[in-house]
Amino acid sequence: MITHFSDAFTDKEKTILVKTFQANCQHLGIDDANCTVAIHRKELGPKRHQGSMAHIAPNMFVVLLNSEGFNLFEGISVLGHEAVHIDQYLRGDLSDNEQGCCWRGQHFPKFICEARETYQHLPWEREAFDLQPKLHTRSLDALPRSDLKHVVDVSKPALLSVP
Repeated sequence: MITHFSDAFTDKEKTILVKTFQANCQHLGIDDANCTVAIHRKELGPKRHQGSMAHIAPNMFVVLLNSEGFNLFEGISVLGHEAVHIDQYLRGDLSDNEQGCCWRGQHFPKFICEARETYQHLPWEREAFDLQPKLHTRSLDALPRSDLKHVVDVSKPALLSVP
């Protein structure tokens, strides 16, 4: 797997995100996949919309992490979530077209796939949300202590603002 990070990330963020993304992909068994993943940081609207992933060609994926309220701790978690979606496409469980998405042979119309009310109930999202905390923990465990300290230090303001 070839991974490219945009210049919207600092060198330190890139270093940490590369390590954690690789740990996630290794755990999912896709680290040797013949594909390219481009990872960008971009404003995606409200902070609650933390990331997205698009399958733009047979072996090409784009992952967007929301720059609104971005911090490394959450970014690592969201990147793990999006890695699950990459795995789903590579396994052939998930595909999409102009009409919607297909999950393991079952078609979901576009209006269902894009509705905020149904988002967390879609089967591919449930799988990603179920795996996200495990991947987050594993990826943090893969970091050297100095990088882990940096993740915690830069995330403190965001973590302290949670009610």
